[in-house]
Amino acid sequence: MQEVDFSSLKHPLLCPIKFWLPGGFLVVMPNVRILTRKLTTRQFKSFTKDNLPVENKPSSFGYLEKGNLVAVDYGS
Repeated sequence: MQEVDFSSLKHPLLCPIKFWLPGGFLVVMPNVRILTRKLTTRQFKSFTKDNLPVENKPSSFGYLEKGNLVAVDYGS
């Protein structure tokens, strides 16, 4: 449910939520290509400067169809 709460901010670095069920039983996001390595410090600063709650691990990020890097696993 944290992704649903944070996605309401409409921040461009957070993967948008397309659909969700109350209670967090189902959260649907666009298909992304998950990273295979950690972000560099320079890349990760884009996410930390806005205090976005994202861990710097490959499975937390992915590329949308247009090549935009977004956080897919976010929340505290």
